[in-house]
Amino acid sequence: MATATLNTNSLGVTGAELTITTESLITLFVAAKTGSHNNHRVMLQVSPDAGTTWLNSPHSILGAGCYVVSLACTKVRAKVVEIEGATSTVDVWILAK
Repeated sequence: MATATLNTNSLGVTGAELTITTESLITLFVAAKTGSHNNHRVMLQVSPDAGTTWLNSPHSILGAGCYVVSLACTKVRAKVVEIEGATSTVDVWILAK
């Protein structure tokens, strides 16, 4: 499991990386912490080569929520891809199974 608090009013902020070994189901949880949560978008980024290259996954979360994807990769992390436009932070958790 990887956890982080992200400033969702700052574009491109990333959370801690989670190394994937045999897991293929990955869940991203985004929970509102402070401020507004109407406009920001957080997504998973995946790395096929242990963190040298990062690619955006095809799914994202607007505001708070969660999703589960099936991915083959070596590392994952959360990234802010759209900002809130006002003070905002979220807690994120990435779990792999």
